[in-house]
Amino acid sequence: VYEIQPQTAPGGRSSVAFWEAMMTVGPVLGAIIPPAAVWLLGGFQGFEWIGEDVTVADAFGLIGAMSFPFAAFLFARDRCSRARAQASRSWPTVPGVVQSSAVEERQTRLGGANYRLTVRYTYQASGRERESDRVAFGPRWVENEGLIEALGRKYPAGAAVTVHVDPEAADIAVLETTAFSNLTKMWLAAAVPFVLTATVAIRPLFHSR
Repeated sequence: VYEIQPQTAPGGRSSVAFWEAMMTVGPVLGAIIPPAAVWLLGGFQGFEWIGEDVTVADAFGLIGAMSFPFAAFLFARDRCSRARAQASRSWPTVPGVVQSSAVEERQTRLGGANYRLTVRYTYQASGRERESDRVAFGPRWVENEGLIEALGRKYPAGAAVTVHVDPEAADIAVLETTAFSNLTKMWLAAAVPFVLTATVAIRPLFHSR
């Protein structure tokens, strides 16, 4: 029987807590900052929702207020996953056994594909047998097929594994102490205001011809 004792490195929990908070605070700031910045720079003068063409600055402020919150949330979530992975490196470890393992693929709306390793493993911690399906922190689906294929070979069904167990919650466990990352959606959300604002800026050039 393996008893889990707190061994998390100082600062690990605080970093996780900070980025968890930023998943709430970040989107709020993302919604406020773009229109506030445009307004402070003199934008939204005589602005009307209907019947008037918006200026480039007004367009950026409005579109940014809708798009940047998503980008901020996805960025904070990625950083939180990295912080959790960093903290897990100092977690105590126990032996475990992979009960099932399979690589899955799904098509995306953009014509690409994402992959994940669906795994289930058991381990003994704090006096009883437990089960987890977490390979690493971060999104379950990633674009890196090679990474998932390699993990599938590393963790086949029946394999003996080393399980990193949260010393404060023995039901939370992970096999890899690095975080998966998939920031395509974040970059798309961040780029939308710039792309659409550029469209607003060049539209009069075509109308004048």
